[in-house]
Amino acid sequence: MEIGEYKCEVCPRKRTRKPKKNVIDRFEDGEPMAWEHICPSCGRNLDVSYKFCPECGQALDWSEINGEDIRE
Repeated sequence: MEIGEYKCEVCPRKRTRKPKKNVIDRFEDGEPMAWEHICPSCGRNLDVSYKFCPECGQALDWSEINGEDIRE
């Protein structure tokens, strides 16, 4: 987003984005056992309690990841 002559780097991060869900371990039958959540902007590992990425400040939307509500 450009404002006059200046390019705004912070503005896009104010819009919430869903973290990426990455499977890191599987059961013998191939079903996911454990996964991590990754910031969609910078790739940092996230805890589900974060509202913003501590690395880049991206606003996070935890309402539904891969079809399931992970806040429960």
